[in-house]
Amino acid sequence: MAKLAAFLREVQGGLGARRDEVLAQFADGEGADRVGSLLVATLDSIAEEGKAKILGELFVAHLRGALDRDVLCRLIRAVDLAFYEDLIGFLRIMGMPVYERHFGCMRHLAASGLVEIDPSDQAWKGASVKYKMSELGARLKNALRHYEDSV
Repeated sequence: MAKLAAFLREVQGGLGARRDEVLAQFADGEGADRVGSLLVATLDSIAEEGKAKILGELFVAHLRGALDRDVLCRLIRAVDLAFYEDLIGFLRIMGMPVYERHFGCMRHLAASGLVEIDPSDQAWKGASVKYKMSELGARLKNALRHYEDSV
């Protein structure tokens, strides 16, 4: 129940007085069932209240037009796949290429699609792999920034 409450607090806080109007437009929009079903299933499966908060912020960014439906669905899945602590670390440090030895969870975040191996890095044998934020990771950070700017 705490996860759902965290999600709803973010939606209420991000939409304010326009909540009913914006949610009605969403409900009438194409793909609302797909997004709604994915959100409900993800909220049910995640363990962390913090992930529910992030999902609420992403949903508000979508409702405000900062994310299209397909990108929102990809981000919901990425948040679901990532370990919460890795996700928080990503949100704090990403922006510059990072070596695996400095932030050990990078290969796990790569599985979520939020980071990718930096192809410009010619690592020496035995050296740590260098990662950079992926396009999806940049969209996550921009959507969350959009949410913060709108509240």
